Amino acid sequence: MQFVWLVSALKKSVNDAGGRQGILTKEEIRPYIRLLLQADGNDFSKGSIFLPPERGKEGLAELFAQLDDQVMELMMEAADIYDVPKIIGLAPDPHVGYAVIALKKILPPYEKNAHLVLDRVFHSIHAYSPELLSAAVEKLRESDEVPDHFEPSYERFQEIIKDEQILSSLYPKAR
Repeated sequence: MQFVWLVSALKKSVNDAGGRQGILTKEEIRPYIRLLLQADGNDFSKGSIFLPPERGKEGLAELFAQLDDQVMELMMEAADIYDVPKIIGLAPDPHVGYAVIALKKILPPYEKNAHLVLDRVFHSIHAYSPELLSAAVEKLRESDEVPDHFEPSYERFQEIIKDEQILSSLYPKAR
């Protein structure tokens, strides 16, 4: 029931953003997305306010499978940068639009571990498909909305991937 409310709130935030009372902004929806994705320390065996404990992470993936592309994109836009890797991991079939939204996310100014947060976003997209990450990077570069932190962070991530490939070729049983 709470999930249905969250989806309807996301749709209303876009459709009726003309100042009507009772409509939540994306910033106001953000904590509810966090609650949806959050279980007790990522231990889905204890459940969350949206799911009973017996449903677990698979239940959350089932809920995400029911969403259409528009709602998934709205959820990606409203979500915090910290929640983006979880959403990408739960999305049944992430596409370039989701990845571009994820790559456009801006870090909060108080973030001390900026590289770690950005690496998680890059890694979540890359884990699904390296081609998806490449296509999203190209599409982002073609747009006017490239964040200042993007290029150095992406170069750093590419170096990490190269290092992982070298290490896995040297030590194939190390995974």
